[in-house]
Amino acid sequence: MRRTTILPVLLLILASVIVQFIVAYIRYLLGIEYSTVISFIFYVLTYYLAINRYKELNKNIVMFAILFPILAINIPLRITSFQDSLSTFPEFIVHIFAVLIARGSLFFQKQFSRVSFLASITLLVLLGSVFLYKHWLNYINFSSFTGVVFEQNHVPIQGKDLNGEIISIEDQADLWVLDFWTTSCRVCIREFPKVQKLNDQYKDSKDVKVISINIPLKRDTDNTAFNILTSRGYTFKNIIALDSSLDKKLGIEVFPTTLLLNRNGQILFRGSVSQIQNRIQEVLKNGTKF
Repeated sequence: MRRTTILPVLLLILASVIVQFIVAYIRYLLGIEYSTVISFIFYVLTYYLAINRYKELNKNIVMFAILFPILAINIPLRITSFQDSLSTFPEFIVHIFAVLIARGSLFFQKQFSRVSFLASITLLVLLGSVFLYKHWLNYINFSSFTGVVFEQNHVPIQGKDLNGEIISIEDQADLWVLDFWTTSCRVCIREFPKVQKLNDQYKDSKDVKVISINIPLKRDTDNTAFNILTSRGYTFKNIIALDSSLDKKLGIEVFPTTLLLNRNGQILFRGSVSQIQNRIQEVLKNGTKF
């Protein structure tokens, strides 16, 4: 490699590293479904901006310069933390795919064909992220693509409400929607509007009760969880678990996790609150709540 090409290559490597950090921040703010699509667009744009800015560079060198940080950052992390990194594995593949697709699009001579090709692939990535990624996350986090399970629960579920009253999840309703969360979980807080919507829908129902269950952290005070909810105007019922290891006893590995229990203590759903509505309606319709 000539000395005159070293600086542009280093700048491309740096740009790719910066994109990795930007995508990680977007993932933190918006969720992995959105960051996957945005990262695809970012890497395609990065490649096209690079080949137009550094026309003296071979297009394959540009491709490898952008790919290098993606592989160098991700592969060691995924080897050392394989299980923890599975949730973002499809996104990692999309990053590589984006650069390869950008390079491959140059084989189209006509600009219209090139743009149509990239637009079609972007649409496929968008559809996959919106409709398929949630099933992948369900499988990684809850061992089920759909969230539908049939598990017998023998663990007593109790907590203290805002007034200090002990609440037990017993046979007060045919179905219980239990949303488990912690005060350190930003995703949990982002999902609260969905919990509120579900609560508003069933607040007058005798069949379905919605309640959030906070798993207390050592740093939490008695009112930390309640303050988070009241300051944001949420009105759904919340209790603080009396047993701080309740999540482990229920097999909960990630937050938030939403469970659907019937009056017999059977867990009928384990997954995300955004996917539980269909399961509730199915159970109510088929009468498998008893």
